[in-house]
Amino acid sequence: MADDRPAFSVVEQAQLQQAVAFLHAGQLEQSRALCQALLKTNSRQPDALHILGILAHQSGRLDDARRLIAKAISVGAPKAIFHSNLGNVLQDLQRPRNALESYDRALALQPDLAATHYNRALVLDALGRYGEAVDAFDRAIALDGGFAAAHFDRGNALVRHGRRGEALGSYQRAVALDPGHTEARKSILWLAITDPSPDTDLETLITETCAATVAAEANALVAAGTIPTFRVHHDAEQSAYLLAQGHEDMRQAHEALKGIAAREAHGGEFQLLDSEIATINHARGRVLRQEVGDDLTHLLNPGNDWAALEKQYLSGTPEVVVIDELLTGPALLALRRFCLASTVWRSEYDNHYLGAFAADGFVNPLLLRIAEELRERMPRIFFPHPLEQLWAFKYDSRMRRGINVHADFARVNLNFWITPDEANLDPSSGGLVVYDVPAPTSWTFQEYNNDSKRIHDFLKTRRSKKRVVPYRCNRAVLFNSNLFHETDAIHFKEGYENRRINITYLFGRGPAGEAA
Repeated sequence: MADDRPAFSVVEQAQLQQAVAFLHAGQLEQSRALCQALLKTNSRQPDALHILGILAHQSGRLDDARRLIAKAISVGAPKAIFHSNLGNVLQDLQRPRNALESYDRALALQPDLAATHYNRALVLDALGRYGEAVDAFDRAIALDGGFAAAHFDRGNALVRHGRRGEALGSYQRAVALDPGHTEARKSILWLAITDPSPDTDLETLITETCAATVAAEANALVAAGTIPTFRVHHDAEQSAYLLAQGHEDMRQAHEALKGIAAREAHGGEFQLLDSEIATINHARGRVLRQEVGDDLTHLLNPGNDWAALEKQYLSGTPEVVVIDELLTGPALLALRRFCLASTVWRSEYDNHYLGAFAADGFVNPLLLRIAEELRERMPRIFFPHPLEQLWAFKYDSRMRRGINVHADFARVNLNFWITPDEANLDPSSGGLVVYDVPAPTSWTFQEYNNDSKRIHDFLKTRRSKKRVVPYRCNRAVLFNSNLFHETDAIHFKEGYENRRINITYLFGRGPAGEAA
């Protein structure tokens, strides 16, 4: 059957080539204007529709991008790149299964597209099809051996597939190809923390990884030229705390941060002078990790009936247990000092809180021993599940909200608080809200972590009940990590030592949810 679609004129081809050149050169308005002019002559010009779809995608207009590229596919000759870019849009629209179909169509037309194999692998990974994801990453790497991102994400898929030993090689290859790949370095460190070998120099690895993180953060600050207001307030308060502890080298940074905090902010950020950027980056370059001894006999409170707590958790529907006086007094004090004095709070979140992760330096012998003692005290809960994540969050007392409703990709969550009760202005709140419904097994990680409205709608249809656990210092909530949960309202005193701090451990991989 003959193709009755019209051939493109020489002039039209030249205009399309120019539009593509403008697109690649970052001259987006010129590219858009050329494509719009072409469509005035021929409203079914597929390449012009495709380019406008790419431009819409780049500007965040995802629905427009999907519509334009889908129309380009419907009116033009089959092109792999059209289907591949439609897959990218669908992936960003949180429609992974549709994205997978588009990638499959693209590769049926042109099997040698390394980037499409890579994006297809990301979708398979998000869908929990880890073995297939590894195979797809392998195909991308076979086509482009220098694809550092593919090596890194292959390592992630291997970890999720339970093949941690193979993952190390992927992460190491990513770093070899891209020495600035900070996330790959962090993953290497995390494997060393959770699966240490006798010859692992953990402290050296932590130092090297922190240096890479600091360098990446410094580059980002230079590029942005701005800093969030809540980060300035935290860092100014922490530098004052450290000065009082005798860290005189923090004085210049403290004075700079105080000066910034006194200015007017715009859009939740302070504009920075070049000299201020240099001062902040110099201070961040020296990562402080408060020394924590490992000479305590017990970290978990021996006065708790751990066998009874274990039985209560395993027989619970849902699996939620509150543990008061989790740690011994000396262990709690040591962890609190570590959190206050260590400059490992690197991750910034929209709700005005900071995160510290093990691979950023939030790790010490006490934190790792807590995980081991949990395994010893409650083996039926923890022994089958290795430690998968460890982090802490520190909140700005000016804000009243913490982490939005979500679920975690793990089996068991231990969350506990270490700020003194005197800092909490409302003893009936400030803790954790746990719902009695888990995330559906059919949802992707992005779906059960990033769409609060959809989650609350889902909870409403399931007639979910919630358990509100009020804040108490040294109180832990032990629960099935796949249950939806969120931070309760926060009303804490202002001041550095009054900031709410929680520490979280995740054990085991994979959801234990329900079918949607």
